[in-house]
Amino acid sequence: METTPAASQKILIIDDEPRVRQALRGSLVAQGYRVLEAGDGEQGIAVFSKEDPDLVLLDANMPVQDGFEVCRRIRCISKTPIVMLTVRDNETDIVRALDTGADGYIVKPYAVGELLARMRSVLRRTTKSH
Repeated sequence: METTPAASQKILIIDDEPRVRQALRGSLVAQGYRVLEAGDGEQGIAVFSKEDPDLVLLDANMPVQDGFEVCRRIRCISKTPIVMLTVRDNETDIVRALDTGADGYIVKPYAVGELLARMRSVLRRTTKSH
């Protein structure tokens, strides 16, 4: 089982909950990923544009600009993979996220091993072309 990505892989976490970002950061850093963080959608778009991450982990529920809008905005400028990480577990939101351009959808709470496997899977299937 592959557990360590190339040290150059950058993951952007966009989530308004500091504890969620902290927990994700710990899990991702332990696997060798470089982690970027943003606490809201606007900040997430700014960090995305400046840092050019390899994958985005995006919460759907955020104030001001929700994850669906952030996903749409990123998709307008990039094919970078986006995995939604959210408590929203209804089919309507899942379909909306995937139709908006998300490459994956994981419902909180999630198993860290599954999240990492899904990230590896998406990263294997995608190549960055901006």
